[in-house]
Amino acid sequence: MVPYTVTTTVLTNDSNGVAESQSPGSDALTLDGALVSGGVATCAEAQIITLTSGGDDRGITLDVVGTDADGQSTSEDVTGANAGAAVTTKHFKTVSSITPSGGIAGTIYAGPVAANGGATATFRVNRNQPNFKLGLYVEIPSGSTANVTAQFSPDYPESGDWSSTSYSNNADWRAVDGLSAVTATDESNIAFNVECVRLLLNSNSGGGVTFTSQQGY
Repeated sequence: MVPYTVTTTVLTNDSNGVAESQSPGSDALTLDGALVSGGVATCAEAQIITLTSGGDDRGITLDVVGTDADGQSTSEDVTGANAGAAVTTKHFKTVSSITPSGGIAGTIYAGPVAANGGATATFRVNRNQPNFKLGLYVEIPSGSTANVTAQFSPDYPESGDWSSTSYSNNADWRAVDGLSAVTATDESNIAFNVECVRLLLNSNSGGGVTFTSQQGY
């Protein structure tokens, strides 16, 4: 099969890039950060979103809505922090709204922080291949400071549609043996049937990490 290759970009590092500091009360946050265009914030890669509260927001949740690494609609309710940062567990490529379940205690702002990581889009492989073989290669060029983990999932798309690729925020992702938290060029393989793979960016300040998946015939 033709190899799949993706090269990552530098992770966006803008803690108020989605919403600048504001006191919205119980209203939805105004998306007015530097990453916003046409009412939607866009990250370089799908990234964790940080929500930083100036007061005690532990009694409310914030509903973050947007799209995942595969362009599929996604959302997450995040419990607010007490004069600190709360983070999503899901990766958002875009954010279209952030709505609190109750009144914000003081100020709040939101955006992606590079140190919290990101993820590439999902690549689907041929799980029905006899004698399944999948080679995975990570190339971290000289001068690029990165820590990455290749991941696989045994899951079908949640829609049940064979043509769908809506995995990224819902799949059961597992680290590939030999390619977990690597900081230099490395390789590994999978010899059992899986559905899809992706590259998790634990950190990536230099950009330019190349991830290649090559399936045998």
